[in-house]
Amino acid sequence: MPLPSPQVLGALIDDLAAALFPQRLALSEERRAGEVLAPDSIDYFVGHRLDACLRSLAEQIRIELTAHAPLEERPEAHQDQAMGITRRFARRLPPIRRLLDTDLDAAYRGDPVALGLDEVLVCYPGMQAITAHRSPMRCMTWEPRSWLGSSPSAPIHSPGWTSTPAP
Repeated sequence: MPLPSPQVLGALIDDLAAALFPQRLALSEERRAGEVLAPDSIDYFVGHRLDACLRSLAEQIRIELTAHAPLEERPEAHQDQAMGITRRFARRLPPIRRLLDTDLDAAYRGDPVALGLDEVLVCYPGMQAITAHRSPMRCMTWEPRSWLGSSPSAPIHSPGWTSTPAP
């Protein structure tokens, strides 16, 4: 039985972040560095990106459900269940975006050397970790570290911060 792909799930996190922050994290195939999305194309970009993400997520969930199901269960039931989980996930995105906005603002205000919100969002590993932590995907079977390929000792603080590893 195949298992969900960590690479696909990692790409899903990136794509969802681009949909949540389209002016800051839209990927290069949609725009060139420094170029902003036109106001009339943001809704299209977000809708298209979310549609692709949610379809891919539903497929990964179906794979997970099928992999751990008893052999006598019908595969069609897994598809319906995966779609239900995906719909619940999608409904949680707007409040998570609002929460991430407050996290981003707090990180920016808390770092006197930060040059702007874009820098904090794109360059600070701590903000990336918070984004993964706030993801509604956490309610599923997978651990965030398995989707992102992070090591348990990966730093999650802002650049310039030093810390001593726990013994």
